[in-house]
Amino acid sequence: MKDYNIKIVFRNNRILQAIEDAGYSTQADCARGIGMSATGLNALVAMRKAPIASNGEISVDAQLLMDGLCLLPEDLWSQDQLFGSLKRNTFEVEMSTVEAISLVENKKELLQLMAGASPPLKKREVLVLQGRFYNEETLQEIADRHDVCKQRVRQVEGTALRKIRKGKFIHDTKNEMQAERIQQQSEEK
Repeated sequence: MKDYNIKIVFRNNRILQAIEDAGYSTQADCARGIGMSATGLNALVAMRKAPIASNGEISVDAQLLMDGLCLLPEDLWSQDQLFGSLKRNTFEVEMSTVEAISLVENKKELLQLMAGASPPLKKREVLVLQGRFYNEETLQEIADRHDVCKQRVRQVEGTALRKIRKGKFIHDTKNEMQAERIQQQSEEK
């Protein structure tokens, strides 16, 4: 049994960015503001509806979106997105803890996740996660270094990961500072 169920959602980021750049806080606000249905806009964002139909004509919703945001098709869709649509825009996959953490591409992101844990991680939990996911050490290697049994390392790792799952990934100064502090602690080791 895997530890995580990861849901991936495909959305058109060009449209999302254009909506944000136009000053709308939500897709629904944008739809109201430009006079189109929220359902139509959502279908374009979720890529369930192609902006150009098989007959080569631009769909009504795509035209409303382009007119409302004063943008060209190439501003809102890549070449691949212009003619294609997705039957489903979500995908779920089960992953082990190691696989899930490896999705975090760099150490700073993982440090920010650890900094956002609720409640905050203890020093031992930070050291175990760093050993497991930065240094790719085995449970036994970490156990030997900290003079504890392998099972204890597994328990500490599980506790830390549960705290991370409960916490939120927050981009604020407090978490940035805590992430930097954790980074400094790991560099001192």
